[in-house]
Amino acid sequence: MSLFFNNLKNLLDIKYWFDLSPGPFLSGVSNVLYIFFIIIILSGLSANIMVKKNKKNVPLRNIWNKFYYFLTSIGFAGLVIIFFRVQTVSFLGAPFWMLVWLIIMVVWLIFIVRYIKIKIPKIKEDIELRKEMEKYLPKK
Repeated sequence: MSLFFNNLKNLLDIKYWFDLSPGPFLSGVSNVLYIFFIIIILSGLSANIMVKKNKKNVPLRNIWNKFYYFLTSIGFAGLVIIFFRVQTVSFLGAPFWMLVWLIIMVVWLIFIVRYIKIKIPKIKEDIELRKEMEKYLPKK
């Protein structure tokens, strides 16, 4: 139990995050992280299935497409970071890469939410306006 608290104490220390050779994970942590990132990648692939199912609904297709690229990219990047950490590669296995990964993930998610909240209503409005105008245009 004291090993757990020592590692928790290390996580709060700034020196830990910028240590270029932090050593291996606790036993089992790498396996849990591998499974976590594989689940993220599989979620991204399921989002790609939703992209293909929503070919006619453009706004929904775009949302699923953004989640597909987000989840697969974040998942593969996480797997690479964990792989380098498990292999104890000095610079590429450093803990600060997980912080960089987390920051990129949050920023990317902010852009996706912004797209959903701001741009999707405009796209839906344009589609409705186009349908309304097509009623009055001559058909071929």
